[in-house]
Amino acid sequence: MKRIAIALCVALMPAFALAASGSGWKVVQRVPLGGAGFWDYLSLDQAAQRLYVSHSDRVIVLDLRDNQRVGEIDGLSGVHGAAVADDLHRGFTSNGRANTVTVFDPATLKVEQTVAVGGKDPDSIVYDPYSKRVLTFNGDSDDASVIDAASGKLLGRIALPGRPEFAVSDGHGHVFDNITDKGELAVIDPKPVKVTATWPLKDCRHPSGLAIDVAHHRLFSVVPD
Repeated sequence: MKRIAIALCVALMPAFALAASGSGWKVVQRVPLGGAGFWDYLSLDQAAQRLYVSHSDRVIVLDLRDNQRVGEIDGLSGVHGAAVADDLHRGFTSNGRANTVTVFDPATLKVEQTVAVGGKDPDSIVYDPYSKRVLTFNGDSDDASVIDAASGKLLGRIALPGRPEFAVSDGHGHVFDNITDKGELAVIDPKPVKVTATWPLKDCRHPSGLAIDVAHHRLFSVVPD
């Protein structure tokens, strides 16, 4: 059966609007993290029940079973996101100001390797378990870098049709990325290292967040308002 992904463009509703709507959503706990500098992506490692929180020059790691701080990966430069390859016992961060990826051990959080991505400002980062490759989406060079997750070797770069934003993998060799300045989604096959399709997102201006429902083959592309 041919797999079909349905792309939906949705507007992000602020938390205060959700509360006012009587949706039943509410804050049940606040976890203070502290520190100065910008915050970026949250990355969930479902298998290990850990949350990776990107914060300027470090990634803070929380254990979701008790919401306690496990540790952090520090010494980074403009970190945007993290991705974990549980099957390979390796983790990766995208360092926007350094134009690098940091490879770390998820068990100890120790840095093992630094990989230059070739592009500028690696932002979103995703691990595709089907191809066992890591992709960074480089906001200032309109391309994606493809890295072999096992060795850390840079395999190449993919020219994209515009400025990339958040990316997701379906786990079956397809990676999807928002093209924020064009209102499009790019579909990428990381094995031949190429864009296989671009899908227009009607009335979707500057898509940023992206989520995937693998079971129902649906993508949710999010706009700020």
